[in-house]
Amino acid sequence: EMLQLFDDAVSTILDRWTALGLAISNGWGGQGGDKRKERLQQLVSAKFAEKQEIDADELMQQLADFLLEEFHTDAQDDSCAQVAAHITMLASQLRDGNVDEAL
Repeated sequence: EMLQLFDDAVSTILDRWTALGLAISNGWGGQGGDKRKERLQQLVSAKFAEKQEIDADELMQQLADFLLEEFHTDAQDDSCAQVAAHITMLASQLRDGNVDEAL
């Protein structure tokens, strides 16, 4: 149940990420942007499922690398750090059993 909550929340966070949304809607990096977003969600969820701890700096770099590699996009708006911080906080709250705060 906790993993499903995390998956759903990460999906919502990624859906609301402007840089990622623009990359997908404008076809940056070619077609199939939605599939790549799903793959990103799966990567983040797998990391949480593995150890339920996510390092914000590491995740920020992974998000930036993913945008660059998959969408040829360099987010210079600090959004990778913001998204990573949000996901890290979510993981921490769920790990600690604070479901209401996490959602």
